Amino acid sequence: MSELQNLVQLLASSGQPPVSFEQLIRFVAFASRLRNEVLLVQPAAFNLVGYTRPVLPPTIQEFLSEACLITLPSINIIWKFLAHTAWNINLNISPASNLNLPSIYAQSGHRRGI
Repeated sequence: MSELQNLVQLLASSGQPPVSFEQLIRFVAFASRLRNEVLLVQPAAFNLVGYTRPVLPPTIQEFLSEACLITLPSINIIWKFLAHTAWNINLNISPASNLNLPSIYAQSGHRRGI
C-alpha cells in the first residue's frame, strides 16, 4: 500500500493528473500481457535480477497511455512503481468488468504493431 501512496505523491509532485485505481489495474493488466513485446527491445544481456526493470519502448508507452487513459508522461512514473508487479502477475480481467481487451488491442494496439 505504501507503494501506491508513493506513486500518488510522485505523480502529484511532478504535476501529473491523478490516476484512478481502475486505471492502475488496467495498466498492470495490459503491461503483464505485453511482456514478450517489451522483452524484444531489451539489450541481449538484460536480466530481471534485483530491482532492474525493462525499459518500455515508445509504442508500448503510447499504447498504455491510450488504453488506460493515462497521460504519456505518467506512464514511465507508473512503470517505475508497478513494473515488477506487472512482470510477475497474469491479471485476467473478467468480461463483467466492462473492459473489452480484444477491442482495445484492435483499436489502439494494432496500428502500433502490438
